[in-house]
Amino acid sequence: MRIQLASDLHLEKWRGQRGFRPIPEKTAADVLVLAGDIDRIERLGHTFATWPSPVIYVAGNHDLYYRQYWPAIRQAREKFANTSIRFLEREKLTLGGVRFLGTILWTDFSLTHNRTDAMEWAEVRCPDYGLIGWNGHRNFSVDDAFDEHLASTSWLETELAQPFSGKTVVVTHHAPHRFSLGNVALSLADCQFASELSYLARWVDLWAHGHAHRSSDYKLGRCRVICNPAGSPKRDGIRASDECCSTWGNPKYDPMLIVAI
Repeated sequence: MRIQLASDLHLEKWRGQRGFRPIPEKTAADVLVLAGDIDRIERLGHTFATWPSPVIYVAGNHDLYYRQYWPAIRQAREKFANTSIRFLEREKLTLGGVRFLGTILWTDFSLTHNRTDAMEWAEVRCPDYGLIGWNGHRNFSVDDAFDEHLASTSWLETELAQPFSGKTVVVTHHAPHRFSLGNVALSLADCQFASELSYLARWVDLWAHGHAHRSSDYKLGRCRVICNPAGSPKRDGIRASDECCSTWGNPKYDPMLIVAI
């Protein structure tokens, strides 16, 4: 199977750029995987509802801004039901003999081994906890994010333990390992981007994620981990075009990236 991978297109920031194309529609890919931060969640269909191949989509944190967390997810599932988009949140899908497992996968705040400080830092500094609603009466919190992380990792463990004869692809927004952040000294801010999930990777052939805004491609044992984020657009030189725009925030973003498994 040929899988086209992309994340962090941030199409909400390109609104009004007529003719803009974030990814070429005509490629040799059998499926397009979008690993979060693509657009406001209910607007995803404007670009991808009639995509020529199946589109496997996992939401990112930005996709849920100014929305109520679970109601937005449920409404998007219903809205995309009869389109090219396969929206996964702790859900699995088999296409062409390949098993896809998808979830946002918030982090466990433990990358620096100081969860309490990392959660306190995030609560004050990270906009996720002021811009996403939870249960209709309060904001999404760091405790909610940690609970969601536990639910997602538990679900992944259960699903990955099920016998499967084909290849397995995991799609998340947040990263499964610090390697996705580069060779840097870790800070409390980095705890918002990745967790240490090598123990899950041993059952996975390909792990696609976003969120980091830097390209990466590495191995965790047998598992290949890839992040191909566009990043927030540069404001200088934005143009309308029938081609992919060249002003992405990540200069290494490859809109034509296709991985064969």
